[in-house]
Amino acid sequence: MTLMRKTAKDYGLLLDHDPRGNRRLSVTKAGKSPRRNGRRLQYATGTLYQRCFQHVSTILWRHHDQRLQPQEEAGRQYHPITEEAAVQIRLLLDAVAGTERADKAERLARAIADLHPCESGWWYACHKNRNRPRRVLEALTLMYA
Repeated sequence: MTLMRKTAKDYGLLLDHDPRGNRRLSVTKAGKSPRRNGRRLQYATGTLYQRCFQHVSTILWRHHDQRLQPQEEAGRQYHPITEEAAVQIRLLLDAVAGTERADKAERLARAIADLHPCESGWWYACHKNRNRPRRVLEALTLMYA
């Protein structure tokens, strides 16, 4: 088994609200200064936000020993994260967005949150580099959920 090593926190997890006032969870590339958020790589709002929030919090807890607090007010939260955590969260957002049924999405999200960073990195690379990402997600579901 590969040991997790300390890596630079080149990515960020941003909790804020979109222009309509809906809560939004974003994975960002880190900005030049600690207070800057950088550019958004992927985000979740609405139903996707509700399905993913608890599992993203679990991933953040496993990687950085931090818990997410739901955004109720107009403020924002920014958490610097490593590349491994960003890849796992992006895989989670893609997988849950591509699943129609809520129970299947819940099982898949729980399985992705439990993956080792090496496994999630491999699945994410397969998902992005193949011409059939739906088949990769079906294989992921078959293997773990």
